[in-house]
Amino acid sequence: MKNINIIAELACIHEGDKKYIIDLAKECKKNGANSIKFQCFDPEEVVDKNHPDYKYLKSISFNRAEWKSIIDKVKKIGLNIYIDISGEFSISIVEENKKKISGIKLNSSETNNLEIIEKVKKFDCKILLACSGLTIVEIITISELLNKDNITLMYGYQSFPKNFELKGGPPLKPFMPEDLEFWRLDNLRNTFPDFEIGLSDHFQGSDQLAIDLPVYATFMGVTTFEKH
Repeated sequence: MKNINIIAELACIHEGDKKYIIDLAKECKKNGANSIKFQCFDPEEVVDKNHPDYKYLKSISFNRAEWKSIIDKVKKIGLNIYIDISGEFSISIVEENKKKISGIKLNSSETNNLEIIEKVKKFDCKILLACSGLTIVEIITISELLNKDNITLMYGYQSFPKNFELKGGPPLKPFMPEDLEFWRLDNLRNTFPDFEIGLSDHFQGSDQLAIDLPVYATFMGVTTFEKH
């Protein structure tokens, strides 16, 4: 069995607190993660300045110098570092810290952005390709454009639509194991035998499925787990 890569996805749970993000990284390492992933973004690339979420996004984002400091400290903790690609700002973070970046994740929202794909091609690190919202033809096209052999196809499930009237936006219906459609993992593995397969999940830590389903997935050839 290949080595298992467990990536702790912090998203924006740090709420812009640099000390807290380091504390979280230490806890992730202590609890078995060997990698961590950051969402590095410039609010102006995400929303217009007049958007109601702009001030909030600005308050929880870090500049290039702050991200460099965070990356340096997390690297010393002993975690591999992955960066979400979401625009030119995240590209610049990878370029400026490339010796300390183990991988990047190319989300479905960026797979039609040829300029971003061309820049990603220049990176020597591992590429996680989010493929849950892509067709087989689209995955083939993107992988050919990237022309890389170190791609991991990341399949996952999020319980959308959400109930946005309640804080935290819980799912409108309870999650069922069959919703994950594990047969898709077999399809990906059989269609793309040269690529590794990963699973991205959003289960709460208190849910037994957060443990059980990844265990099942390892027997289906999954080697990378992105835990939110």
